[in-house]
Amino acid sequence: MATYLSGLKRLSFDGITIPYAKIRVTGGQREHVHEFPKVPGGLPELFGRKLYEINITGRIDEGIMRAGGYYMGRNLFSDLNLLASYWEIGIRGSLYLPNIGEIKAYATSWTRELETKVTSGESFEVSFREDSDSATMLAQTLLSQPTAATATALGAFTGGLPTPHDSIFDTIRNAVNGILAFKDQGEMWAGFMSMKLQGLFALFEQAYVESAAIWNDPLNFQLLEDFKALWSACQQMQDSGGQLLVYVTPKDTDVSGASILIYGDTAHATDLLNLNALPDPYSIPAGTSLNYFAAA
Repeated sequence: MATYLSGLKRLSFDGITIPYAKIRVTGGQREHVHEFPKVPGGLPELFGRKLYEINITGRIDEGIMRAGGYYMGRNLFSDLNLLASYWEIGIRGSLYLPNIGEIKAYATSWTRELETKVTSGESFEVSFREDSDSATMLAQTLLSQPTAATATALGAFTGGLPTPHDSIFDTIRNAVNGILAFKDQGEMWAGFMSMKLQGLFALFEQAYVESAAIWNDPLNFQLLEDFKALWSACQQMQDSGGQLLVYVTPKDTDVSGASILIYGDTAHATDLLNLNALPDPYSIPAGTSLNYFAAA
């Protein structure tokens, strides 16, 4: 009888399959809590999810190689030695997780254990960390043209600001610069980008309403045009990354199941990992809100 595990592809790193006993994926949220003197509690500020940590335990055994099936005749001890050599030199390879999909990762620590009571093989444990390159989905898909247009529009807008000027314009300038800096450094992923852009659009709307006296002055016609151009350029940056939507899971599931619920297949499981800080990708409770990009 087919089971859930039997229908999954095998665990592998850089194309080398690995027999495993257990896989554990740990996620989390990067945050900083601002605390103020004589004020109870604090103000949490979220900076997007942490890199995923993957812990794998398994055993290489002669019995596995004699039992028939996929590993029949394979030299798993040589495979483990080869993998250990990859980990030692810091290879950043493709780690295929059976229930999640493929991510880029590198090994951070590993142990190999021999026991005199068990003479047919050895056990191992290895920990991987997600490579940051796989956490930059939006930074990789964001088109350079909208980014360049935003930088140009920002220069024109800030160059035309009168002295003195309302502080909200400095806030907008700093917010746009912050987004462009993250884009240039390749350190941004979709959830963080979308959050920052939504906050920026709120600032644009606030400035447009609160600075009506400035916009109504004919001498500020060019400043108004530059303001609108910057607003539009930022909107194009968001549009180039795709429409970010929210899906609420109707039942308990895992990240592969969530991908099937949203897209109809498991191919987008890694995208969901990149967009959401999931405490346990294997167990997503009903009613969980998941960010996702609309299918093209």
